[in-house]
Amino acid sequence: MNDSLLSTRYARALLLYALERKVAPEVYGEMKTLADSFFQVPALRQALQNPVLSSMEKRNLMEEAAGGGVSIPTHRFFELVVSQRRESLLQRMAWQFIKLYQQHFHIFHLRLTTAVEATETICQRIVQLIRRVVPDAQVDLLDEVDPDILGGFILQLDHQVIDASVRSQLNDLQRKLIDSN
Repeated sequence: MNDSLLSTRYARALLLYALERKVAPEVYGEMKTLADSFFQVPALRQALQNPVLSSMEKRNLMEEAAGGGVSIPTHRFFELVVSQRRESLLQRMAWQFIKLYQQHFHIFHLRLTTAVEATETICQRIVQLIRRVVPDAQVDLLDEVDPDILGGFILQLDHQVIDASVRSQLNDLQRKLIDSN
């Protein structure tokens, strides 16, 4: 079976179980910590795939990587992952859980890039626009300054980009002028 599909199935099962047990925010935090541990400690992936480590040692390593003292759903999830020998997919499972959780709770991560620092009013207006479309949205807005865009803004939501920067408009104009000659 496709690793991505399998990871999504495990992540969806964990989300449903966490929602049922009313500890989804806690499990979300644990999965974010686990995903960050994979990023911070690249050797974690190899350690979990090490055949010399016992199942208990692997589960304990997973729990430590998730912040230690994990919730019951996370503990049981790790037991399932180890018993089914799916340790190699754990990083993807954590990423998929985070993605599914954010979709379920309408959590949006926006990146606003401007040539000068955006005012609080502009940031609030962007959040309000998102909340008009998705009323119960939780918006995490990261404001960045990049003088190279010259003016305007670039707004990113996951893989979608709205580029209303002066730099992109000048590049478009340059392309049109070159194409017309």
